[in-house]
Amino acid sequence: AAEHNAEGATLRRVASAWEDHCIAMRRLGLLFLYLDRTHLARRGAAALPDAPRSIWQCGLTVFRAAFRAMPEVQERVLYGALVLVDDDRRRRVAGHAEREKTEAIDGEDECGSTALLGRLGRMLLDLGEYAESFEPRLLDRTAAFYHAEGEEMLRRLPVAEYLAHCDRRLDEERARCNDQLSRDTAPELLVHVRRELVKRHVPELLRSGFGALVEGRKLEDLGRLY
Repeated sequence: AAEHNAEGATLRRVASAWEDHCIAMRRLGLLFLYLDRTHLARRGAAALPDAPRSIWQCGLTVFRAAFRAMPEVQERVLYGALVLVDDDRRRRVAGHAEREKTEAIDGEDECGSTALLGRLGRMLLDLGEYAESFEPRLLDRTAAFYHAEGEEMLRRLPVAEYLAHCDRRLDEERARCNDQLSRDTAPELLVHVRRELVKRHVPELLRSGFGALVEGRKLEDLGRLY
């Protein structure tokens, strides 16, 4: 528990440092508005394509360099954000199946963890770390998570309930991408979820539950299967 709380404290400090930096850069941008819109813009246009064209971009370059210069902190943020995602997944399934205790990395309630994940997601996107460093690991971890969950839930639930569970999981993952991470992640991530929860288990689903669904005219459940 102490280790979880320490990791959560680190994530909150990094998120707060980023937000303080953003506030400071916005204030500098307002203070030096003329410089920002004239001198820097002209200088950036005449320089290299990736040269900063505003005070905001200058500040972004400085923060990104500092973040990358501390690989231990960078790794803790990336790993911690992944753990926040998994913690949220476990809490959600516990709310629909047998209640089981799950411990969030930051020691906060669901709303606090969700908000922290959103703060970190926005930071990684702005710093250009999301697509390169975070998203590939998120997709791999998602596949591993639902590979294990699919095996477990298929043993525990009737086919109709399992299909409803899969449908709910897809909605949850789509919402998380839209609200806390990146909308661009959703299409590929949902492919991973469908593959691990449904596609891998189609033979078993058809063998053990398809006939009952047809006989019971469970059209909604059959629609989920297809």
